[in-house]
Amino acid sequence: MFRGHKAQIDTARILNESSFVSGGEDGKLCLWDHGKKTPVSTIAAAHGTDSSSANARWITSVATIRACDVVASGSYDGFVRLWSVGSSASGGLGKLREIQALPVAGFVNGLYVSSRLVIAGGGREHRLGRWWSMKGSQAKDRLTVLRFAHDLGEVASRQGAQSDKKTRGYVASDDSDDDEEEEDSVEYDEDEDADEDD
Repeated sequence: MFRGHKAQIDTARILNESSFVSGGEDGKLCLWDHGKKTPVSTIAAAHGTDSSSANARWITSVATIRACDVVASGSYDGFVRLWSVGSSASGGLGKLREIQALPVAGFVNGLYVSSRLVIAGGGREHRLGRWWSMKGSQAKDRLTVLRFAHDLGEVASRQGAQSDKKTRGYVASDDSDDDEEEEDSVEYDEDEDADEDD
């Protein structure tokens, strides 16, 4: 029996053979070791608080890169957030630490992450019901694909060595002479295809 969340758990993913992450309605992002009943690391209000209710925003999706220390989480604050796990002094799991915040509008209802890609399935409504709609905002039902110039695992390791520096934005190239764009974003918009068919 694992105890850490105070409300419904909406999503969980395996990190490696002995650990996993979870997120839920209480806004917590938790890192677990299968041998411990409480989280190794917890980020309360990982995606901030809702201005209208002062409650922590739900974690609507999480994704991991297997056998890597990178975790992605989604909510409805306008960002997909990337976290590094790292390791403790004893060699066990370390604490969750934010390394990136990538702009994605609407509810992030699905996430896929690899060493070079983040794919976010966004929508106007939460995937578990239609009681809450973000109509009138920039939120649309679409896929957002973000491609990085560098391997996320390498970036997480490099930034772990500089944990005193909090970074945000996209993964940037270390090569100042490299003219390649830092990231490409491709968005698929259902509404646009519907208009074309009409």
